[in-house]
Amino acid sequence: MTKPPYVMVEWTDARNVLEQDLTLDEALAKAKLAHRTSVGYLLLKDAERTVLACDYDPAQPSQDEDNYGNLTVIPSGWVTAVHRLRRETARRKKATENDGTSKPPEA
Repeated sequence: MTKPPYVMVEWTDARNVLEQDLTLDEALAKAKLAHRTSVGYLLLKDAERTVLACDYDPAQPSQDEDNYGNLTVIPSGWVTAVHRLRRETARRKKATENDGTSKPPEA
C-alpha cells in the first residue's frame, strides 16, 4: 500500500464548561468552541469522519499489510482545514516550537 499523506487538520471541537451559578451573560461569554490542530497520517476523509493515525508502520517482508496506531477520529463536519505536510517540515516545526528558534535541528 502507498504511504498515506502526512497532514495537519484544523478543526472545531465541542467544549464543556464546568462552572455553576452563572448568569446568562456569563454563561454565553464562556460558551466558546475549542479550536484544535491535529497532525498525523490521513487514513480517511469522507462525509462522516476524518481519521488520522499518529503511528504508521510499513509492512515488513513477513506482513501483508501496513499497521497504524493512535487514531484520532474527527467528525468531518467539524474540520475547517486540511494541510498536507512534508514529514521533514513537521519535524523542523516541532523542533522550532520546542527550543524557540527558527533554525532546523542538527542531524
